[in-house]
This record gives sequence, structure tokens and C-alpha cells, in this order.
Amino acid sequence: MTKHAILIGVNKVPEMDLLSTPCSYAIQMQEWAESQGYITHLFIDKQVEGIQSRECNRELILNAISDIIEQGTDKILIYFAGHGFEQTAGNDIWLLPGYRRNSAESISIFLNKALAYTSGVPHIVFISDTCRSRSSTNSLRAVQGNEIIPSMDRMNPQTEVDVLYSTWPGQISTDVRVEGDEYRSIYSECLIECLHGRVDEVISNITRIVPGFPAVLSYELNSYLKENVPRLMRDAGSREQVPMGEINSRDPYFLSSFGEQNRTQQINETGLEYWAGDPKQSRDTRMLDEKLDSMIKLKVGPTKRSMRNLVNNFRKDYHFFTMEKLFREEMTGLHVTGINKPLIFSRRESDWKNRAYNASTRVFNFNDIDLGGGAIYLVGNKRSDRYYPVNVIPGFFTHVIFEKGEILTVNYYPTSGNAKYEARRFADEVAERKAHIILAAKNGIFQGTQELAGYLRSYKHLDPTLGLFAAYAYFQRGDYAGVRSVFDFMLNDRQTIVEDIWLLNFLSRGTVWDPYPYEIPLPLLTEGWSYLKMLDNPYEELSSQLQPGLWTSFTRKGFDFLYHRYNFRQI
Repeated sequence: MTKHAILIGVNKVPEMDLLSTPCSYAIQMQEWAESQGYITHLFIDKQVEGIQSRECNRELILNAISDIIEQGTDKILIYFAGHGFEQTAGNDIWLLPGYRRNSAESISIFLNKALAYTSGVPHIVFISDTCRSRSSTNSLRAVQGNEIIPSMDRMNPQTEVDVLYSTWPGQISTDVRVEGDEYRSIYSECLIECLHGRVDEVISNITRIVPGFPAVLSYELNSYLKENVPRLMRDAGSREQVPMGEINSRDPYFLSSFGEQNRTQQINETGLEYWAGDPKQSRDTRMLDEKLDSMIKLKVGPTKRSMRNLVNNFRKDYHFFTMEKLFREEMTGLHVTGINKPLIFSRRESDWKNRAYNASTRVFNFNDIDLGGGAIYLVGNKRSDRYYPVNVIPGFFTHVIFEKGEILTVNYYPTSGNAKYEARRFADEVAERKAHIILAAKNGIFQGTQELAGYLRSYKHLDPTLGLFAAYAYFQRGDYAGVRSVFDFMLNDRQTIVEDIWLLNFLSRGTVWDPYPYEIPLPLLTEGWSYLKMLDNPYEELSSQLQPGLWTSFTRKGFDFLYHRYNFRQI
């Protein structure tokens, strides 16, 4: 087996505190990797006597990984220790020393997860020992993160991608002071101990390779870190830190392996009886609501009350907007709530020339206008200088809901015949799905699993955003057939397909095909902008004007670009 390890340690980046541990842990990870037969590539920003390393430069890292893939490999492990932040829900960014001068000197885990599935490499593992908190620093607003895995078209059904994080979404990752200026990362120390095979709980027998052997698998490793790092942090007198992971690989994919000689030595030293036992059950069977419940108990996510209130509010909205006599058959409309005097902009001349739609209630009836397959409108909040693209879909009443100055969600209510009655009948089920996925995405646990995608897509014909989130869940998992099935079903059922699904379907097909009749779509979710980097992105200037959040929003500068370049006018 050919294995490679990319090990990155960054002690200092502009405008942030000096870290004393990243380089040393990257070196320790290199020592472990070499003991396991990995070919290592070390990138650190500090010269260490006797250690050969390369500059922490994104292009150098990208070139190294490109060469590895071209030469062929079975596994790539990518470890990063340093400064990072959560740009948007689910999009974590690693910062390299040159990010302040050039925002391209940053790495997006979210983008590289997608690129990993097109690399053809059977197993790629990301390990991130960095903060995941949001940043309000102006210099970080333009930092979207870039690729270190090349964009390729090598679909491999055997590819599995794992990500291990040192902390929960939105939380900081803490180093513990030992004495003076000396610190230690309990997460990385615990990680390295496990990878060396010194912790019995993480050892499993590989059974799908004959003869089998004891090994460290990603799932067992992640489970141990989640359970024990918080305890070790408390014992050290530090604030609680809860690791998490997105683990897709199972036996026979492993990180460390131990032959008979190693096995005997380890058993003599530590008494690891588990190696001789049956392999552990290694599948996370928790539903999305159970994962949210875990966050509630740990007090790092939503409260039970906020969950209940959101479900109840959505349920009431679905019942109200699907009342028989409220809206006439096939009506198309737009309604904005949660902010005073929202701004509505359209690129359609017939809209902004006809001022009759500028109602004080901000309810717009587009029933007499041919929207074709749908149309993008910009909904702006003047007070926060946020401007959101929203897809208005024919035959649906579009409800844009703001909370604390930002879009919480966009709900669609069908106004035609049977779909309207069906939406009213299944209002409870749709409301629960929307509430769960919105809170999960806001808290960074929207993970691409087949179970989640199947749960969401059931009622996508009643609310197209369920198809939107299902397509993302499939794509994140690398299940491109799932993405295509969502797209094909909605297309064959003559449903309007929101912009992101066009984009994800295009990338899933891996062929030269125009994803949209006139232009590359404008993603409605911020996550989609990472995927635009896999294409010739015509919105490169807009990318730097995105603001953190689940739904795409632009700064005033970004809005001005759209306003003048694409002829948006207020209605």
C-alpha cells in the first residue's frame, strides 16, 4: 500500500496571536507517519534544526498533492495545526502565513472534501486542529478558502473521505498553558497517542483483509477523541472542548496498522485484550434530531425551546399559506417578514417599471408575469447591509423569513391544485424537516449522509428547498448518483429547479454540459460558492464580497456590482 501524509503547522499568521505548538505537533505527526510507512511532506513556518521542511505556501502544497495523485497512491492524510475559522456554516478555513497579502493563501476543508471525491484516491483523511469560531475581522471577510487537491475527473466508487475536527462548529480550539510561554494541545497529543496504538479503545481487527491485523480506524479514533478530550481538558483546568468528525470510511480503511511483532509488544506493554476480540460496531446510526439533541445537552448549539418554537412557527406558516381561499390557483408571489421595509430588487424590466408591486406589506404578486423557469430577486436589509439572492418559483408563494437581521430560511408554499392540499396535509412533516435542517446547518452539523438526504427529499415537491438540502447532502457524501436522481426527478416532474441543484448536478455529471441556459447559476446557499471554484467562476469578484451565513448574502459593494452589471432595479 502506498500512503502519503501532508503535515502542515503554522505558528504565526498576521493579525492573530502567536501559537507555540502547531509546528512541533506537525513534526510529531511526521514521526508517527514515517513509522507507519507513509511518505511524508512537511510544511511548517518555523525553521527547526535537523528537520527538513517546505514553506507554508498553498501552491507548494497543491503541487505536492497533484504530484502524489498523478504518481498514484492509496491514501492521503492531511493534518493541519494553526489558526482557522468558520467562514460559513460547514465551511472551515485554514489560514496560511500569506493570507493577509493574498486571500488565496487559505484552504477550505469544504471545497477540498468535494475535490477529494473526484481525485480517484481511495481514502483521504483531513485532521484539523484549529478554531472553528466565526470571525468578525474585516480582513477575513474576503477569505473563502481555496483548493489544495486538484480538480480532476477521476470518479472512484471506492473513495471515502473522513474529516476529524478538534472542536465543535462555532467553537474555539484551546491550547493549555504548561508554564511560562509553554503550551500543549491536548487534542493533538491525544490524537498522536491513539495513532501510535497506545490506547486500546481505538484498536480494531481488520477483517476484510486476509489475514487480518490490528489497526486504528477513523471511526473508533473519532469516538474516543469525542469522549475523552473534554474530560482531559477539564482535568487540565481548561474550558471544555468537544471534538467531532465526519467519518465515512469503515473496515478495511485504516490509519495505523500493527503487525504481529508490534501487536505482541503492545499487548505486553499495555494489555490490549481488545485486539483479539470481534470488531466494534462502527456505524453512527443517530438521526439528525439526535445529533442536535447532543448539541443541546453540551450547550454548544440550539436549545430545546428554540427547536420547538421553530417547528411550531413553520407548521403554522405551512397551514396558513396553504389555506384554500387565501391564494388563487397557480398564483406566484413573494412575501418578506422579520425586518421593516425590506428592499426588493429585480433584473426584469417589467417588474421595476410597474410600481404597482411596491406594496407596503411587501407582498408581491407575480401572477400576471411570465417568470419562465423562475427568476432571481435580491432581497436587501438596509440596516445590516446584507443583500440576498432569492429564487421566486412559478406556482409557489415564496416566504423569506428574517431573524436578527439575517435570513433564517426561505419557505415555498405551492398554490396549485393537489400540491396545495398535499402541502396542507403534510405541513407537520415538512415543518419538522425544515426546522431540523436549518438548525443543523446553522450549527455546522449538516453532514452529507444517504440517510439524511433520503429524510429530506421526501417532500421536495412541496418545498423545493428540501430538494436543495438533499442534493447538498448527497454531494457532500460523494454520492453523485443521488444528486442526479434529485435533479432528474424534479426535471421530469416539471418542477422548477433552484440554482444550486443545477450547479451540483453539472459537477456530478463531470461532463462538458451547459448547466443553465444562459449563465452559471448564482448559488442560494453560501456553501455552493466553494463549488464554483471547480468551474470557471464568472462571479470571482462577487466571491470576495460574501458575508458569513447559511444563505448567500453580499456586502454593499457586492450588491453594487450586481446592481450595475446585471441591471437590478428596486421594485
